[in-house]
Amino acid sequence: MKRIVFIFLAIILASSLMLSSCSIGDMIIIPGGNGTNDTKPGEDDTKPGEDDTKPGEDNTNPGEDNTKPDEDDTKPGEDNTKPGEDDTKPGEDDTKPGEDDTKPGEDDTKPGEDDTNPGEDDTKPGEDDTNPGEDDTNPGEDDTKPGEDDTKPGEDDTKPGEDDTNPGEDNTKPDEDKRGNTVGDLCYNAEVELVYGNGDTVKLDDLRGKAVVVNFWGTWCPPCKAELPHFDQLASEYKDDVTFLAIHTDYQKAAVYNYVSTNFPNSEIIFAYDILIDENDESSADKYFSLLGGTMYYPRTLVLDKNGIITFADDGMLTYDALKAEIDNALGVGSDL
Repeated sequence: MKRIVFIFLAIILASSLMLSSCSIGDMIIIPGGNGTNDTKPGEDDTKPGEDDTKPGEDNTNPGEDNTKPDEDDTKPGEDNTKPGEDDTKPGEDDTKPGEDDTKPGEDDTKPGEDDTNPGEDDTKPGEDDTNPGEDDTNPGEDDTKPGEDDTKPGEDDTKPGEDDTNPGEDNTKPDEDKRGNTVGDLCYNAEVELVYGNGDTVKLDDLRGKAVVVNFWGTWCPPCKAELPHFDQLASEYKDDVTFLAIHTDYQKAAVYNYVSTNFPNSEIIFAYDILIDENDESSADKYFSLLGGTMYYPRTLVLDKNGIITFADDGMLTYDALKAEIDNALGVGSDL
């Protein structure tokens, strides 16, 4: 029994000596046994493919970019664009409100877009950006180009006190209150009935704009009928510049119609009837024949210029050449004007 007790005490003593000679550094660490971290300072024991970042932790080393391809790790409100870098995606407009990111010399206006600021004039030198039909002339501005005439049809843009008569031009208007029947006068305004007009009339004043030849004639007058072919020929030759008006006495209307329709069916001459001063007396004088200087001799011819001024007035038969010369005179042909 004593032997057994002795052996037990010896074992206890030996165990005590072993424990007293072990240091903390000699202790054996069992992985996962007690949660102790044995990583040395500066050591990275992360396994390949392992992410040991704790939630909310940023383990990026200084100067390191650990963003994954196609990953956008920009935080809200953060601008991580590098200096000089343009990270705008195709079709993306990242311009901030009120910001102008146009580069010097760049024109980023979209087709059909008007990006002109209020009150701004972005017209380039020599450029005309007026839209078709638009009048962008500023009040009081004269944008007429040298040698250009921008007067609208029927518009009179003569300034007060200005003389815009062209050299050699006579734009004097006739005095409407001073009419007469001799050379130099503004011719009286005769109104006569047309032979082919079914009662329609024509006034001399309505014929202004062209020269006018007025001829008083009669079917009963041989000299009148002898010169009418010359009038007819010249009426055709000068149809663009001269109007021919042949006025017959008011009576014998049927005879006049038959004579004209037979001998001059396609003439450029305007045939008309005069008016009796006394409509109840066929022997009374013809109104406009008398008004325009006629007395008792037929034929009588007057030539007027385009303003209605009488340039020729005489009684008697005219030849082709004599009448043509008077027409050219009224038109200013061969003159210095």
